[in-house]
Amino acid sequence: MKRRILAIALIIVFALGMTACKSSSDKPADDSKEEKTEEKGADDYAMRIPLTGIMCEAPTSVAYLLGYFDDEGLKYETYKTDGTTNYDTMLSGQNDVIFGLLPTMVQRMASGFKMDVVMGAHYGCINMVVSKDSGITSVDDLKGKKIGIAFCGSFCTFDKVFHELEHLKETGAEIYPVFSDAAKGIESRFGKPADFIKKAEEIAGRKPILCIEEAEPIGPKGYLDLLAIIPCTGNTAAKLANGITDTAVLMAAKAHLRNGKPLVIFISTNDGLGMNMKNIGTLLNTKNVYFVPFGQDDAAKKPNSLVAHSEKIIPTLEMALDGKQIQPLLA
Repeated sequence: MKRRILAIALIIVFALGMTACKSSSDKPADDSKEEKTEEKGADDYAMRIPLTGIMCEAPTSVAYLLGYFDDEGLKYETYKTDGTTNYDTMLSGQNDVIFGLLPTMVQRMASGFKMDVVMGAHYGCINMVVSKDSGITSVDDLKGKKIGIAFCGSFCTFDKVFHELEHLKETGAEIYPVFSDAAKGIESRFGKPADFIKKAEEIAGRKPILCIEEAEPIGPKGYLDLLAIIPCTGNTAAKLANGITDTAVLMAAKAHLRNGKPLVIFISTNDGLGMNMKNIGTLLNTKNVYFVPFGQDDAAKKPNSLVAHSEKIIPTLEMALDGKQIQPLLA
């Protein structure tokens, strides 16, 4: 087999290793190709590759676009995932290869997870991409940016949102949490509001804004560089598009927009392609409003449901600070 594929991406090598494990042959290594193909459909096996859209997967995309998979006679299938369950799906046999940080792999291997770590494809992650004229040359340029993070009642997204919030804090941004009435008052199977408020305070290092009176000064004081409604429910999107201000989140958005600064929306609603589609359209065409890329949540069971991609939150914020909508928007 050609060696160039080894230099292109560890995912290919890993996949080959996993494919070999599918065969239980005890035959010598120099057995003929014809003999190997007789074993349990070895030639028909297609390796399963999960794709999250992160920069670490660039080698996989390069290999695909340049036709290396086909050149090597590899059969493969790809599927979209948010990356949070890749280890679990590998354990259950749903995928054959994954990318990951070595410390994370070592932790799982120490717990009995059986996998082969082949090699490293690069040294260090790509954390930020900005336009040439943005004035931002490193992560240090984001230090001190005052970012408002407004929570609404789409509780199923909170775990991922908090995960990204921790990453945002690591960039040096100053975080100002805001909670809607639903987010601060409804207990659900995803957790208690008191716990969410406490976690936001711990990450941000300041108490969240919980009422309209506390949110109103955002306008005259103009202290936020950007406000992000993460997650933004259909209810909040509808009210925002129609000028209704009856929660701390909506007051924060109204007060912030008066200053001509970017507002980012992380849509999460079951009627995004239904009654709320017109409101999303209105917001998409509103000055200084930007969206985190989104797609259908569950096209089969919930065809009208839309949810944004949490891994795109920080790149969207960076682009919005530069006055630009990240693309592609639909993913």
